[in-house]
Amino acid sequence: MPNSSTINRVKTTEAIAYILQLHQAPMILSRLLKILYFIDRLNLALNNSSLTNDNYYCQKSGLIPQQTPDLMLQLQLSEILQVDELQLGYISLRQLPTSTTLSPSEIEIITDVYQQKKDLNPLNIREWKYDLWFISNHLRHKGGNLLTPVDMMLGLGKTKAEIMAYLNSQTTKASKFPSSAADQIALTPNKV
Repeated sequence: MPNSSTINRVKTTEAIAYILQLHQAPMILSRLLKILYFIDRLNLALNNSSLTNDNYYCQKSGLIPQQTPDLMLQLQLSEILQVDELQLGYISLRQLPTSTTLSPSEIEIITDVYQQKKDLNPLNIREWKYDLWFISNHLRHKGGNLLTPVDMMLGLGKTKAEIMAYLNSQTTKASKFPSSAADQIALTPNKV
């Protein structure tokens, strides 16, 4: 099974914007990145789909997305996101992305995860309630520190048929939308 994936830039951009709208203040970047993992995990559990389709680095501080930080830098350049110059490590929403492709189920998942995790200390790994057995087992057997959506599905007990359906849906999405067209949709800002 493939170990690399292409991030869903449109949905990731919309999820970041929605989380920051819910927060209504600058958010610590590490909190936002950790929330995205729990959104992906819950979406895989409930909908057999990853919202971001990003891979996650297993670090002592928690699971951090692989490709999302680069996307966030592009969103800063597009003036959708803003890093607070006075409070280093904080990020805020400047403008809304123009697309709205999040489903009602995805919006509900984002809202639920945000409500559960919004007040947690981003530096206290125990508060986040990661599945530490699964992560340590993954690190021991895979030999790398990268966790893919397929790895998460295996940890969630998904069947081979469910995993194959997920992989097939990713292939179908990639052939329908060339990445440059999808990128333009997400990176075009609307005023907040």
